[in-house]
Amino acid sequence: MKYCEECGAKLQDNESFCSECGAKCSENLIVDDKGEVESNNGEVESNNGGRKRKWSLVIIIVVAVVAAISALGYFVIYPKVMDYLQDKEDQKAAQKVIHLIDSLDEKKITADSEKDLDHIKTEYDALSKKQKKLVDNYDDLKDAYKRLDEVQDQKAADSIVTAIDEIDKDSLTASDTSVQAVRDKYNELSEAQKKLVTNINTLEEYEQLVQTKKAEEEAKKAKEQETQAQKVKVLETFENLKFYEGVWGDFGAHVNQYQGMVESAIKNSISLSNYFGDVNNVYMVLELRVMNDDVLANGLTAYNQIYTIYFEGPSVTGTGGARHLECTVSSPNGTSLAYNETSYY
Repeated sequence: MKYCEECGAKLQDNESFCSECGAKCSENLIVDDKGEVESNNGEVESNNGGRKRKWSLVIIIVVAVVAAISALGYFVIYPKVMDYLQDKEDQKAAQKVIHLIDSLDEKKITADSEKDLDHIKTEYDALSKKQKKLVDNYDDLKDAYKRLDEVQDQKAADSIVTAIDEIDKDSLTASDTSVQAVRDKYNELSEAQKKLVTNINTLEEYEQLVQTKKAEEEAKKAKEQETQAQKVKVLETFENLKFYEGVWGDFGAHVNQYQGMVESAIKNSISLSNYFGDVNNVYMVLELRVMNDDVLANGLTAYNQIYTIYFEGPSVTGTGGARHLECTVSSPNGTSLAYNETSYY
């Protein structure tokens, strides 16, 4: 048996090269007897241990170098590479938004541009904080939004201006709703938009006109209601007061409303003290008469009924005998009673 001089591996007697390391074997290591073998074995074993330590050290050094290179790559080079790649991605993402904002210079901002601006804003909001810092024209987007607000305000105000201009002043009535509709839309505007409505004074003028017409119509209705109520009173008077005979002092509103109606008609026209002395004791006869021909055609109305009244009493001076006053109370307009003197003697 023999051993390799280089690595100490056991070799067959007939091997000329080491099967482990490939080194050429020396003939001096061939075993001839037991003593030589032992001597050779001790030398080989000594050489073998040294070589093993040598190879172990080499391996350790190689492993250490590889580990150092790996650590250097992982902790130094790799982060720098990743940072570089990330910077490229950040620049690319930011540049996309920059181009979108720059494209606004080629477009006119209108009231309908909100969708385009919102799209750019969404793209910007999706960026990281670092990427946002790279967008150096973001103020241009802010300015675009300001212009959008301005044109939208103007558009809203212009719609009110047009609505006011389209109102036909001459056709306004008390029941008109178009003026109020425009006012409601105006009230929905912001304060900034309201300041852009240049003809608000015209709207206020139309509002006042409608209010005036409403007041006139309400007054007219109130008058009509009052007139109707008066008509009812006149008819009720004719229906409930058919005849009276007595003295003037016992006739009038202190008795009932119907006598009061006739009393008022007389007092509104004359003062009996100008015709008679001791007025309260003047004798009077009141009688309701109906115009039969008209009643047959139209039925009882305020126009075809009349009171004939006869007064008799002393003269104002108390001399010359009794005085006589004949008169009528009727309703020519159907809503009130009117006095008419027939004779005084």
